[in-house]
Amino acid sequence: MEMKNYGVLENDIDVMEIFALAKEVGFSRASCKLLNNMELTLQEYNRLRDNPGEGTLAPAETGALEKNILSNIRQTMTDKTIFFLYNGDFLPDSRGHDGLSHVIHIEGSEFETSLAEPLNVDVTISNNGTARWLTDNVYGVGVVNLGTHLYDEGGNLLALDFSRNALAADVLPHQEVRTTAVLQFPSRGMFTVAFDLVSEGVSWFEIFGSEPKAVRVRVT
Repeated sequence: MEMKNYGVLENDIDVMEIFALAKEVGFSRASCKLLNNMELTLQEYNRLRDNPGEGTLAPAETGALEKNILSNIRQTMTDKTIFFLYNGDFLPDSRGHDGLSHVIHIEGSEFETSLAEPLNVDVTISNNGTARWLTDNVYGVGVVNLGTHLYDEGGNLLALDFSRNALAADVLPHQEVRTTAVLQFPSRGMFTVAFDLVSEGVSWFEIFGSEPKAVRVRVT
C-alpha cells in the first residue's frame, strides 16, 4: 500500500537473491549482522556476562533468557536486515586497532647533534601485524605515521608528540618500509627519544603491544 500510494520502495530484503546478483558482478562473499532490540534487567545483563552480582538468576531462568534472546534476534532480523558484500578477501586496515603491530629497527642506540641542526635518524619498520597501514584517508583518520616521544635525562616526558614523519606508501602485512625521522631538539642536554607508530585518530601502536624503540641523544 505504501508503494502504491506514495511510490516508496518497500520490497522485502532477500539476502540470498541479492547475493546471487552480487556474485554476477564480482562480489565473492556476504555476511549479515545480528540484530536485537531487547531490553534486559540488570540481573539478566549480569548473568549473560557471567557477572552474577546481586540477585542472580537460576540456571533454568538463564536458559529461558537465552531462548528469548535468540527468538528476539530472529524476529528483529525479519523486520530489519543489515548485510555486507565483499569483493575479495577482507583485509583490515589502520582505521581500526585490530592487527596493528610493528617491529622498529634503528642502527645504533646513541646519537649526538648540535642544537642548530636537526638530527636525521634512519628507521626500518616491519609490519608484523595483519592490517594494512594507510598513508592517505579522509581527514587523515587511520593514516599511519612514524612518531616520537621526547624524554629528559631522568625519564620524564617532555613531549608526547615530539615529531611526525609520513610513510611513503601503504604498507601491507609482512612488508618492510624505510624512512628518516627528522628531529629538532628544544634545548641542549641529554634526551631519550622513543620511536613508535601512530594511527592518527585511532591510537599509538604501543597500546596494542608493539615495542617502541628508544635511543639516547646528546644535544650540544
